[in-house]
Amino acid sequence: RNGNEKQQKITQEEKQIILNRPMNYKSKYTCLLMVLVCSVSSITQAQHVITFCGDAVPMNQQFVQDKLINVIKKQVNVVNLPSLRQRANNYFPMVERYLKAYGLHPDLKYLPIVESGFLTKAESGVGAKGIWQIMPATARGYGMQVGNGVDERENFDKATRVACQLIRDNYTGLLKLAGTVNWPLAIAAYNFGIGNILNAVRAQGNNYFTMRLNPETGLYVYKIIAVKELFEYPELYNSKFGYNIFNATTGPRSKPKQSDLEVTNGPDIIGGTEKEIEKNKNTKA
Repeated sequence: RNGNEKQQKITQEEKQIILNRPMNYKSKYTCLLMVLVCSVSSITQAQHVITFCGDAVPMNQQFVQDKLINVIKKQVNVVNLPSLRQRANNYFPMVERYLKAYGLHPDLKYLPIVESGFLTKAESGVGAKGIWQIMPATARGYGMQVGNGVDERENFDKATRVACQLIRDNYTGLLKLAGTVNWPLAIAAYNFGIGNILNAVRAQGNNYFTMRLNPETGLYVYKIIAVKELFEYPELYNSKFGYNIFNATTGPRSKPKQSDLEVTNGPDIIGGTEKEIEKNKNTKA
């Protein structure tokens, strides 16, 4: 015991000598560098990066933060409904196959939750119907039967194929006609029509988050992002939602997965997975 006390006393004395010893320039530089590295590392780990279809959402802009926070708050109770969660978990694997086949980002699997809550017979006041809420004229334009007792918008396979094709057409159409495109714009076009978004791009530029659009379209992409966040990071929002989770100084954070930032949009992907999609053609919703 006395030996241990002596050893402990010597250690403390040595520590005091080291602490009182003047630091040379190299030692000071090393310590300063360590402090900076630790600080940067803490900030990097603390920040939760919001992405949509592989692109970072501009959370450095306060009005984007405030708008998304408000949308998430309104979506929490809806997304947590057991019936919705069950339907979503049943449909997600199938929807992901179609999205992959059409070269679309997997984040778009959350779009039907905003549109219909994955209810095949859901119908809006303006006539949109089905999981993807396709308008009658749009459905007919893509070869679907609507009328005379038949409405193929209720058919999961056919409706999902048309929705994927429509989203892709919006993307390529905006790129061709406006000379610029991104996924928020292409998805806004799904809600508002490509013609209206094309006019908005020509008048206001290509940043969806700063555009002045009608209230529904102005919130549309935010809602999809909110649903994605609630499904993928529930621990951030389902308890003590009293702080701004986008502030790097408060609340838990996580970095985006690298796989979430990589998207394959090659045209050959359709032919390669057509057989897999064909298996779902008679799937009953």
